[in-house]
Amino acid sequence: MSAVSISTPIKIGLSGKRRSGKSSVTRYLVAKGCIQQMHSRVVSHGAWLKHLAQSGLGISPTDREGLQKFGTEYLLDSCERVYGHRDIITNWVLSETAQAVEDGVHLVICDDVRYRHQADLLHKAGFRLYRLDTTPELQASREQEGKSAGDDEHPSETDLDDYEHFDLRLNPDLNVASIADVIMQHVLAHSYVTSYTTYTTVGDSNVSEE
Repeated sequence: MSAVSISTPIKIGLSGKRRSGKSSVTRYLVAKGCIQQMHSRVVSHGAWLKHLAQSGLGISPTDREGLQKFGTEYLLDSCERVYGHRDIITNWVLSETAQAVEDGVHLVICDDVRYRHQADLLHKAGFRLYRLDTTPELQASREQEGKSAGDDEHPSETDLDDYEHFDLRLNPDLNVASIADVIMQHVLAHSYVTSYTTYTTVGDSNVSEE
């Protein structure tokens, strides 16, 4: 396999409801195929949120309902009331992205795009956005013991249901390997890539998604 040669860093944003496969697809993109020929970095809204919630209020990283309430009703809504926007966490993500580009990273993946304002900011910053569609049955099959399910009707789960600027929506019938393959082929075809080699998917259908 030849190394990927790109003139502009590739930026990928993954969106999807809980247990849709975002974390697994991210790991697969980083670990397999063409990504092994690239320097990559993962940036995350959730990492910032969990750090603030745990260090400031003692909210467990596995308490999804507590994180939902802290992230939306406290952090985002408060920032909108005081500063007129909800961009605080995404601005941190974009700062991390800028640092990654400065460090010479070829590929930046944001693994948890959950709100419309987040998607809009990332879209404007050059991220290609991919929606991992799912079904209630598939979500239930991927539940993990010890993690709270949270509220499926919370805005963090529903805000992007009808978002119009996704580059692609991925069928929930696809396994992780196939989803990663489709995303990689699409993003490479639409990026400033001077050379790359197509890779073949393998039958990796095990998904464990936060």
